[in-house]
Amino acid sequence: MFVSRFQIDFENRVSRTGYAWNGDKIIQKRPSEYTNEYYQNLTYSDFAKLSDFDRDTEKLKKEAIKFFDRWGLLGRHEGADYLGLINAINLYKTISLKIKKTKQNFRPSLHDLPILETRLQISYDWDRNSLELLPTLRPKSLIDAITVTLALVGPQPVEKTRKCLFFEEIGSRSTCKKYVFGRSDKRFCNDRCKAAYNYERKVKGKRE
Repeated sequence: MFVSRFQIDFENRVSRTGYAWNGDKIIQKRPSEYTNEYYQNLTYSDFAKLSDFDRDTEKLKKEAIKFFDRWGLLGRHEGADYLGLINAINLYKTISLKIKKTKQNFRPSLHDLPILETRLQISYDWDRNSLELLPTLRPKSLIDAITVTLALVGPQPVEKTRKCLFFEEIGSRSTCKKYVFGRSDKRFCNDRCKAAYNYERKVKGKRE
């Protein structure tokens, strides 16, 4: 099998004032100029993490804003921005699941795996350090860049399977590491999340 290195060259516009939801539409918090953010491995990793929230609309919208504020909007899609986000996450999860099942079953037939359609411009360019000339893919939007990565690299391996209980039930916070390491009975990534979780439960109990 022939294997080659490549790079994805894409810069996305990001609002300086950030974004907010207006129903199912994404808008700027305030009219402002834009900065350019270069697509990288972390962009793909952050997008993959959004799939943790696809069953909870409120949490997904909250986490999506953090993603948009960091990396900009997904770009081309039909309909409302929220529907475009859900469709992108569903594509990622569907392919991830099909690849996982195919590997587990050791099935030689690959006919169930999807064919990903992308809009690509391919040329050659130097890498960031100007040391190597690489095949360079230039997507037209962030969702295209993510789809290209999914097609050529595949879903990221699931290495961190135990989620911090605060992250899983309440949501993300600045000091939360999201995943738990160490003893099998450990439920929180750190003591701050444990204290915050107990506080949230205490406050909720009083409200009820």
